[in-house]
Amino acid sequence: MSRIVDRIPNKKMKVLEVGVGGGRIAIELAKKNSLNEVIGVDVSKAKVAKTRNKINRKGLKNIHIYAMDGTRLDFDEGEFDVVYVSHMLHEVPFEEMIKVIQNIKNALKKGGLFLIHDYANNDTARKESLFLKLTRLYEPEHIKEFIYYDWLLILDNAGFQPSALDKYKDSVLVSALR
Repeated sequence: MSRIVDRIPNKKMKVLEVGVGGGRIAIELAKKNSLNEVIGVDVSKAKVAKTRNKINRKGLKNIHIYAMDGTRLDFDEGEFDVVYVSHMLHEVPFEEMIKVIQNIKNALKKGGLFLIHDYANNDTARKESLFLKLTRLYEPEHIKEFIYYDWLLILDNAGFQPSALDKYKDSVLVSALR
């Protein structure tokens, strides 16, 4: 199971994934708990269509995918119990990323859970792994700064209450409450 799915309580919840892409995590979450209502959004209409087809083939009824930009989420305030982003925030420049985080905060219920899983350099000597060096070949130019972001400070400044930061070889999983 994915690290994100393992963090989401196994009870009836409304969950949003921003940057759903191919839907792997959203589908896994919908399968794990049929009481969940899982919503996924992605800026790419082509990815949305492909992911919808995948969901239809699997016969899942508790997951819905929409074309939507994370900087302009169109949901009611406090609509979701959980919102997560997995390997999406590194795709956008810092200013846009802050807009995405603010929109997520608005869509999340008070006390709701926000999860971020993305690239990070967790080597205290700041020595990059071969994998992180290779990401520079295909990821946006700002990836070299992104991998050093202070997520606890960013989320605190955005009005979240960071509750956990788990470091893995080339990534970080951050949990925060609204």
